[in-house]
Amino acid sequence: MIKQLRYIDAMKMLLTDDPVDAAEALRIGLVNEVVPHAQLMERAETIARHIVKMPPVTLRMMKEFVVRFDDLPTDQAWHVQNLINNLLIQVTTDGEEGRQAFNEKRLPNFTAALRRRGDAWEEPSEEDADRLDDAYRSGEFCGPLAHRRYPFGNPPALPRGSWLPILASTAPEQKP
Repeated sequence: MIKQLRYIDAMKMLLTDDPVDAAEALRIGLVNEVVPHAQLMERAETIARHIVKMPPVTLRMMKEFVVRFDDLPTDQAWHVQNLINNLLIQVTTDGEEGRQAFNEKRLPNFTAALRRRGDAWEEPSEEDADRLDDAYRSGEFCGPLAHRRYPFGNPPALPRGSWLPILASTAPEQKP
């Protein structure tokens, strides 16, 4: 909770144990939006339907990115995000399907299928091989992430619901 809320709001909740209504929860960032109680399930289902239409491999990678790299400085996070995007485009067919669906003005059919292997890469020319060797020796390919070690075993536990949109409902109206 301390990472999600401002320190002062988290401490007030923890130390006073006062109940928090939906409006206050929205104000302090504990929930993403507030909807009338009667529309809560409908709104949650709308969000869930939107999420399941997204490319499954991409969703998984975005969750991994948030879990593993949440403490990175912004410039390094952008670098990692760019690497993940390139990997997804090169390894799965979902990127191509998304572009085709957009151009054809239709809904995409994401399958998370891996790309078929094509012909082997051509060997680099002598000039390109020398340039690559020079770049590797100079450290050009060893960016700011090269010196940091990441535990690529099991990801750390996330607070319940921390990667999903969080909704709160206003209290159901009392009948007189």
